[in-house]
Amino acid sequence: LPRSILLSLLIVTIIWPGCFFEMGVQLTFAALCGIAVSAVAFRDYSAVTQAVCTPLVVTTATMMISLAWGYRSSWLGVVLNPVVVPFV
Repeated sequence: LPRSILLSLLIVTIIWPGCFFEMGVQLTFAALCGIAVSAVAFRDYSAVTQAVCTPLVVTTATMMISLAWGYRSSWLGVVLNPVVVPFV
């Protein structure tokens, strides 16, 4: 999974060299890295634990990018994701 994330970043960089300086690209790859970390860290846990912890990891990863760009961030998604995701 990390190799595929790096490969996709390489392809995006070849197509669009200035992509590193765009917030959307940074948020996308922060979310992908959060999913990858969560997949490895919680692979031995139950599906419920994975469904609760993965949104927490992804939200934390993207929140750092959002705050670095000077935007506010909300923890509402952290509270609602574990409640809503199992029904989707």
